[in-house]
Amino acid sequence: MVNFYSLLELTETATEEEIRKAYRRLAKRYHPDVNKSPDAQAVFVLINKAYEVLMDRSKRFVYDQKRQQTEDPYVQYARWANEQKARLEAETLRKHRAYLKKKEELRKSKMYYPYMVTLYMVSMLLMGLSVLILGACAFAIMRYHVFMFFFLLPFICGAAYVFKITLDSYRKHKAYLS
Repeated sequence: MVNFYSLLELTETATEEEIRKAYRRLAKRYHPDVNKSPDAQAVFVLINKAYEVLMDRSKRFVYDQKRQQTEDPYVQYARWANEQKARLEAETLRKHRAYLKKKEELRKSKMYYPYMVTLYMVSMLLMGLSVLILGACAFAIMRYHVFMFFFLLPFICGAAYVFKITLDSYRKHKAYLS
């Protein structure tokens, strides 16, 4: 079975416009009036057949189904995996570009410096508050009794959690802004 995609130098995901451009390019090269080689006529007929099949949606669908039935399943899987990988890389690249564009817009906006000041102040305030709560709990435990630890455990855990979340958020926003 002749691979019409490779004949027209296309991928399986080629659009109608890409097929049309490839056909015109190859038809000019292999037309019997232009190309005097003995196999030009046969190649030109194959190019016409490939164009006819790939441009008609129903014929293309049937052709693709026949190709898949005759193809090795491992080759099919490898092609599918490569397509998925390429699609994922393209999506990741698109998201990264959008992220960089948004980041640059923020850096150029009038809200950049007030945002930075707010980030520093709120982060330091929350971290200071959680350290104060941890210190007060440690003081209460040492001053009164060790079993006070179990009573103050929710406050200790809450303060440690607020400290960790604030630190992580600060690092994330700092990396975004710099």
